[in-house]
Amino acid sequence: MQSLKQYSGLFTVITLSFILLFSKSFGQNEFKLSDYQNPDYTYHALDLGFGLQSDNIINQTVDRQSVKQTSHQGAASFNASPTYHVAKNNVHYQGSTMLSMNLSGAWSRFTSENDQGINSRTKNRSGSYGVNLGYYSTNRYYNSKNQFIELIPMVHAGFNYFGQKFDNKPVTYPERDWNRSRSGQFDLAMALMLGKGRIEAVQDARLAVYILEDLQKSGDLSKQADSDDILALAYKITSVKNKRYFDARLRKIAEINAIDSLIASRGLKNTSGASYYTLLNDNWDHANGPLRSAGQRFSFGLVPQFSGSNHTDTYHYYDTVSGIPLNQHYSNENKYQTGAWGLDLKATYQCEKPVSLSWQHSGMASLAYGLYHSRNQIHIYEKNVLITEQENIDNTPNAYGIISHRVGYYPNSRTSLSLNASLAYSRYWGDSQYNQNAKIKNGRQYVDGVLQFNCRYYVSPQVRFSIDYLADYRYIRQVEYGSQGSNDIINSSNNFLSQLIASLTYSIF
Repeated sequence: MQSLKQYSGLFTVITLSFILLFSKSFGQNEFKLSDYQNPDYTYHALDLGFGLQSDNIINQTVDRQSVKQTSHQGAASFNASPTYHVAKNNVHYQGSTMLSMNLSGAWSRFTSENDQGINSRTKNRSGSYGVNLGYYSTNRYYNSKNQFIELIPMVHAGFNYFGQKFDNKPVTYPERDWNRSRSGQFDLAMALMLGKGRIEAVQDARLAVYILEDLQKSGDLSKQADSDDILALAYKITSVKNKRYFDARLRKIAEINAIDSLIASRGLKNTSGASYYTLLNDNWDHANGPLRSAGQRFSFGLVPQFSGSNHTDTYHYYDTVSGIPLNQHYSNENKYQTGAWGLDLKATYQCEKPVSLSWQHSGMASLAYGLYHSRNQIHIYEKNVLITEQENIDNTPNAYGIISHRVGYYPNSRTSLSLNASLAYSRYWGDSQYNQNAKIKNGRQYVDGVLQFNCRYYVSPQVRFSIDYLADYRYIRQVEYGSQGSNDIINSSNNFLSQLIASLTYSIF
C-alpha cells in the first residue's frame, strides 16, 4: 500500500532509535540514574473541590409605541468534586488508585412580559443535576524474580437529569407543558496481564545531583559528594515528597528541614550561609522535573470491556379536544439504548533508559487484537403509542499496533529538548446490520505517523527561547463490501497537520 511506503523512512528512524536505546556506546562516567530504586512509600490524598455561581439579569426596552418590555433571567449552579488518590511502592507492589466523584446542579428562570393590556408573557423554569463516579487503579504484584501480575480495573457510572417547565400566554395549542431528559451510563473494563520487568521513577535522583552540584559550586559543602551521598539524598527526597501535608507553607518548611538534616548527617554541610538555603529552595522549586524513568517492562494479557447507556427524552403537551374547551394531556417520548462488549488480547513493551544525567531515551511498542460487539436501539413514542423502532448491530474485530521512540535532552534545570516519533496502524473489519436487513460487511484502515519536537532553551538570564513543532500525517481507508452483484464502496483520505509555535524573550533592562 502506497501510504505504508510513505512511512518506511519514519519506521527506519524509530527502529534505529531502538538500536541506539540499547547501545553500550551511550555509557557515561558520571552517576547513573538507573542505579536509583525508590524506597517503600505510601501516599494518600483526599481533596474536595466545591464551586458556586449565580447570575441575575434584568433588561427593559421601550419601543416606538411606548410599550415597555421587561425580561428577568436568573440562574444558579454548583459543583462538588471529591477525589481520593493513593500511590504505593515497595519491592512486591507498584501501583496507584484514583477514586473520583462529581456532583453538579443548576437552576434557571426566565420571564418576559409587557406593561400594556396585551396578554403576552413568556416564562420557563429549568433545573438539572448530575452524579458521576469514576474508579481507576493500576496494580502490579511482583515476585522475587521481578515477574508480576497486573490488574487494571476501570469503572465509570453516571446519571444526568434535565427538566424544563413552560408557562406562556397566550396559549397556542398544542402547548408544550414540560419536558425532561434522563440519561445513565456505565462502563467497566478489567485488564488482566502477566509480565516481567520494572520501571522506576528516578527524577528524585536527578534533583539530588542538581542540589549537590550547586552547593559544591557555591562552596557550601565541606567535601565532594559521592554516589552513596547522592542515593541517600534521593531516598530522603522521595520519602518527604510522599508525606501528606494540609498546608503548603508548612509542607515546604518540613521538606527543606528534612533535606538540610540529611546533608548535615552525611558530613557534607559546611558553614551555612544565605546561599546554602537559597540554593536548596531554588532547586526544590524549579529543578524537580521533568519526569525521568529507568528500566524496562513487558506484559501481555486480556482486557474485557462492557458498557451500556440509556437516554430518554420526554415531551408533555396539552391540547383541546375537537374544539371543546377541555384539555387533554399526552406525552411523546424518545428512548435510546446502547449495549456493548469487547475483548482485547494485548502485548506491550516499554523501555526507559537515562543514558546520562542529561540524555533520556524512551521506547514503546504495543500490539493488540480485539473483538467488539455493540447494539443500539431507538424507540419513538407519540401519545404513548410506539411508532418507530430501530436496531443497529455492529460486529467489529480489530487489530492495532504502535511503535514510538522519544529522545530527551536536559542539560540543566532550565533547558529541555525532546523529539518524539511514533507510527501507528489499526484495522477494523466486520459487519453491520440495520433492523432485519441483510448484514453489510465493511472495513477500515488507519495509518498515523507523528513527529513532535519541543524545546525550552535558557540561553542566558536575558534570553529565553521556546519552540514547539508538530507534524501529523494520517491515512484513512474505508470499504463497504457490495452484495448481490453491487460494487464495493471505497473511500480514502490523506490528512496532514503541521503546527509550529516559537517564541523569543529578550530582557533589555
